[in-house]
This record gives sequence, structure tokens and C-alpha cells, in this order.
Amino acid sequence: QTPPNTAVNQSSAPRFGSVSAAGDGKFWATIEDQDGKLISTADGGATWQTIREKGVAGISFTDENRGWLSDRDGQIFSTGDGGKTWSKTLRDGTI
Repeated sequence: QTPPNTAVNQSSAPRFGSVSAAGDGKFWATIEDQDGKLISTADGGATWQTIREKGVAGISFTDENRGWLSDRDGQIFSTGDGGKTWSKTLRDGTI
């Protein structure tokens, strides 16, 4: 937490592309200015882990298990197990 009247260096803050809630304290996010890095947290943001180093365009979850990820190559992947495994769902408009 930033104390009152303290300047925050905005240039060092990451630029998020998408953020998605996936259950109690679980969030996924992409970081645009780090080549589309995908990160997640299971403790409400206290700690984060890198899931994929680069290439992710967006992420969206409808609940703690079902989610979709799009990459920068136009592919869409889906998960039904909270991101443990991902399956290619769509490539160039073909299911």
C-alpha cells in the first residue's frame, strides 16, 4: 500500500492487458509491456506466478474451472480444470 502523499513511479508499473477473476482469490492477468506474459494468483494477489513467459493476448474465466486464452498468433485455447491443462479450441476461425 502506498502511503498518502507519496508519488508512485508509473513508468515502472506493469501495463495489464486483461485481468480475469476465477474464483475465491484466484486471478489471471496478462502483462502487455512484457510481451504478453501470463501470470496468476491463488491468494488474492499476495503472490503471483508466471504461467507463460510471452505471447498471450487475452484471458477470460467464467468460473474457477472454465477459461479461455487467446495468443498473439490468433489461436484460442480453453481449460476446464482451472488452467492446469489447455486445449486448442480455435485456429484461424476453424473449430
